[in-house]
Amino acid sequence: MSDAADAPQLSVVLVSYQCREDLLVTLDDLAQVAREVPIEVLVVDNASADGSAAAVAARHPWVQLEALDENLGFGVANNRAIRRARAQTVLILNPDTRLDAGAVRACLDELARDRTVGVLSPRVVDEQGRLDPNCRRGFPTLWGTFCHVTGLDRLLRDRRSRRYTQGWLPLD
Repeated sequence: MSDAADAPQLSVVLVSYQCREDLLVTLDDLAQVAREVPIEVLVVDNASADGSAAAVAARHPWVQLEALDENLGFGVANNRAIRRARAQTVLILNPDTRLDAGAVRACLDELARDRTVGVLSPRVVDEQGRLDPNCRRGFPTLWGTFCHVTGLDRLLRDRRSRRYTQGWLPLD
């Protein structure tokens, strides 16, 4: 086990299942991030049959890969990797995410600036650069979920009805 001086600043956890090409592109992005931020990347492959694990091992040997024999699910796989993470800060990342080092650095800087922040979610944008409203999730109550799924949250402007997406918050 390495000492604190050797610890990465960020542990990035990815769980994969049948997403080889997306995963490889995300790992390419993380290789660029690693040039600016000391990171470790932990991938848990949930028994993909598409060659994900072999492709990661071949193209990104610096990644800590755990290839499971069975699909244990998203939560269990994340927890397995998080237990091995060495950094104080952990980024749980979907394998179809595109990112740049500047965004990762900005998030880490914000966490360092405000020590009262325990969880940070960056602004998520789509391929056209527009906010993805799915990144603004609140606590999913039965009523809030119903309003979101049926579209009532666009008609009912109260917080309780818009809680699923925190629709009362400004988009920026």
